[in-house]
Amino acid sequence: MIQLNNQTKNTQGDTSLNPIPDDKHMNYSTCNTAHEEEKHWFAIRVTYSRELKFKNYLDQLGVDNYIPMAFHKVERKGRIQKELLPAVHNLVFVYISTTRMEEIRKDPQLIIPIHYIRDYATQSPVIVPDKQMRDFMQVAEQHNPDNLFLSVEDVALRKGDKVRVLSGPFKGVIGTFVRIKRNRRVVVDIPGVMAIASAFVHPNDVEIIEKKD
Repeated sequence: MIQLNNQTKNTQGDTSLNPIPDDKHMNYSTCNTAHEEEKHWFAIRVTYSRELKFKNYLDQLGVDNYIPMAFHKVERKGRIQKELLPAVHNLVFVYISTTRMEEIRKDPQLIIPIHYIRDYATQSPVIVPDKQMRDFMQVAEQHNPDNLFLSVEDVALRKGDKVRVLSGPFKGVIGTFVRIKRNRRVVVDIPGVMAIASAFVHPNDVEIIEKKD
């Protein structure tokens, strides 16, 4: 499980985090019609591993949100079993307008401190493009045990061609085609936050969009 600490920085984003989904971990409810401003995917840092509490708060407001989830082995009453738990602590992606996000941050009923993950260069909140977020979720939602969640530092070491997956459970996903742990994988990167590497993808199942330098 990734744990990003509060001191980590890079040239693309502020990763001040302690480091994907089935429907019960997402909420697609319609937001209040008073907030028709354009929505974006924001990466929000939550303190002390309270991401599920923040998610519950957002669910009650009808605000779309997403937590990357993965199966983990846990002991319950002396027995080991698998449970779907956050793959990354202290991180919630929130699909919301800027105005509404600011209202939530100032809500006195919200007792959990939250912060934008910010771009290190501009200090602006990181906004994840819709296509990139959909691809990230598509890979994570497979809950494949061979999927890998990567830190910002891990991603910086991976270079490969930009590709589009043509078939299989990752069809349509765009990412970087790299070899990790002896397998060819497609990595969907959210700069300054984290990335996910898919399970094995055969080279015949991708098309190259852009060759690496």
